[in-house]
Amino acid sequence: MKRYVSLAVVLAVIAMVVLAAGCKKDDDDDTPTELTPREKAIKDYTDNYVGSMVADPAWTGSTSGCNEGTISQDARNKVIQRLNYFRRICGLKDNVVENPDQHVGCQKASLCFKAQNSLSHFPPQSWACWTQAGYDAAGTSNIAWGTATSGDFCVHSTYGVSGFIEDAGANNTKVGHRAWFLMPGLFKLGVGSTNSTCCMQWKDNYNTTGTAGEFIAYPPSGFVPNAVVYPRWSFTIPTGAGFTGATVTMTDANGAPVTCNVINKPAHQPGSYPLQHLVWEPNINPATIMADAKYTVTINNVTGAPKTSYTYEVTIIPVTPSFKKVSPEDTDNRVFMSVFGR
Repeated sequence: MKRYVSLAVVLAVIAMVVLAAGCKKDDDDDTPTELTPREKAIKDYTDNYVGSMVADPAWTGSTSGCNEGTISQDARNKVIQRLNYFRRICGLKDNVVENPDQHVGCQKASLCFKAQNSLSHFPPQSWACWTQAGYDAAGTSNIAWGTATSGDFCVHSTYGVSGFIEDAGANNTKVGHRAWFLMPGLFKLGVGSTNSTCCMQWKDNYNTTGTAGEFIAYPPSGFVPNAVVYPRWSFTIPTGAGFTGATVTMTDANGAPVTCNVINKPAHQPGSYPLQHLVWEPNINPATIMADAKYTVTINNVTGAPKTSYTYEVTIIPVTPSFKKVSPEDTDNRVFMSVFGR
């Protein structure tokens, strides 16, 4: 009798060991698989672009009495989050932080633009709510002014960041605002905003030893959500280059040529900052892309760079945009940005 009981106990123990092993195997099977590059691009866009949306910056100031006020720390944090998103997808360091010492000056500049209903890097003392601190900030920052406080055509806080990367308008063919934000050595940013204007200061916030990849392109190579692909494409070399004789060739996935209107072919300017960008406008409309669309870009006849020719691929992927892209010189909606980020 004892022998049968012992045998039953042994069999029960074996069954428990087998069951435990089976459970462990199931746990191992639940380990998440690594995301594909396309999935990573969508996740980053969702988490850090859509995730940095600021509907209301909670501006506490007023043009009455010339009170520059402040905006919420959450809005300031999300400005930095969105800037780092753009830098990361371009292969740049995404560790920019806010420079809080510049916040008041940037607030005063933003207030001046709002009070005067105008925009200038060098506002005269006759402007409403003029201050020396605001003047100093305006001359060394990316600045924007609009009349909308909500909706598609805002330029406050994170809307301003997107607008500076888009860099639309007849006066911004050099994409200078984009160039400052995509400086390899940018490590801090002064942040100021009202509910309809903004000032983002790069002075004293970058060095000339920042590292990057072989080139800096926007949109960058790889998978890029169509919501952040703007009409103007750009290309530069981190150490500087000349593009006066450069050509741009684009083809789609079938090898068909894409017409490109080249609008800026700068000469090599060693030691010039921000970096000079080759700029063109391809004949495509990212908003209409409903399936992945791959484009091959070739830049030829580059001077003053390690190579004379560069080729890369951009795959535009459809996503749900968080809002309509800003047109920084849309006169119908009274949205303006400064010229060449200066």
